[in-house]
Amino acid sequence: MKKKLFYLFLVFSAIFVSINIFLIEKADSKIHRISFIDEWSQAKQKDLKKTIEKQGVVGSSEEHSVYFHKENGTFQKFLVGEGDTVEEGTPLFEYKAEDIEQQKVTLQAEVDQIEDEISSIEDYINNLEKMKSSVKPPPSLIIDKDKKNQSSNTLGIEYSIEQNIYNSELEISRLESRQSNLEQQLSSLSSLSETVTVESEISGIVKDISKDLGNPIVTISSNTPIVNSNLTEKETTQVKEGLKAKVYTDVQDKSINGEILKISPLPEKEASLDEKSLYPIQIKLNDTKQNLMNGYHVTVSIITEEVNDVLALPIEYVSNNGDKPHVWVINSSGEIEKRELSLGIKANGQHEITKGLKLGDTIIEKPYQVRESGSRFITPLDPDVVNKKNMKKVDKPLVLENLLLGILE
Repeated sequence: MKKKLFYLFLVFSAIFVSINIFLIEKADSKIHRISFIDEWSQAKQKDLKKTIEKQGVVGSSEEHSVYFHKENGTFQKFLVGEGDTVEEGTPLFEYKAEDIEQQKVTLQAEVDQIEDEISSIEDYINNLEKMKSSVKPPPSLIIDKDKKNQSSNTLGIEYSIEQNIYNSELEISRLESRQSNLEQQLSSLSSLSETVTVESEISGIVKDISKDLGNPIVTISSNTPIVNSNLTEKETTQVKEGLKAKVYTDVQDKSINGEILKISPLPEKEASLDEKSLYPIQIKLNDTKQNLMNGYHVTVSIITEEVNDVLALPIEYVSNNGDKPHVWVINSSGEIEKRELSLGIKANGQHEITKGLKLGDTIIEKPYQVRESGSRFITPLDPDVVNKKNMKKVDKPLVLENLLLGILE
């Protein structure tokens, strides 16, 4: 009896193995085409930013130089010191103007001369008006046909006088404009005392004072911060003025928006064969109210490319393998389908998909699990899904078919 059972077991085992070999070797075998897939996700829209990360330091956006010309007078004293905070209108230094009175005398003489010229022209115009009245023909002359020639000559003289009057009035208008300008200068000089105070034109910090009175005599750094950094030779081909940037500091949690203000066309050091050149750049901060002090070290993220609301996938979902970029998609029939892609920018571990996918497509996350295109797949059982309620909805013949495939595999 035991021998019969043993032989039956051998026969059954041989049949089982033979059937599996037949199914595996069969060209259209379902078992051969099944892949084991355990993870997939939906194609979604994302925002992608391609960036270059740099280190930077905070400095002043502007340095204002104040000059003193010795011909204006004699220097008296400084009213600020290095490191002082100044506002627009803060007194910086004083000097004694020695030639104000002489300038006033010169301007007044020119004003008086213009007044004399205007008076002379006005007298000339009065004389022309009298002459015009004396040459105007009586009404009888105008209608007397025998005296047409005499009337024509009189009208020519009258026209010439009117033209002279018009030109003289234009000259008076020009002289009055010049007089007004000189009187304004004279008024400004008259309001000055011998001691002249020079005031700051910007708000900031006094960076330097030239005690030997060399120009610039005072240098003021503005309160508006700016970030200084540099670019490598390759980065200069990717970064342009006007690109957006984000600045991160250790003194505050949120980033500060900015933009590339200036890229120097010259390297920061003299070019050398032994060293790679670095090119200084300045990043303007859009929020100038941030409490950033000169000298703070920061991290700068320069956004070289940016796309919003585009289809994107993690880089590891996309296969190349010497072929065109592609992904494996589970189509509406439950089969695995190969989709060739056109790719855009690559940023933050994501590929922009410009062609080949649509929103909501189901993407297989591990391409190496796919055995071939057009195949079906199996996946681990999810206990949360397999329950009595859901099992009633499943077609019984389909359950039996898949059960047999699972056993045979």
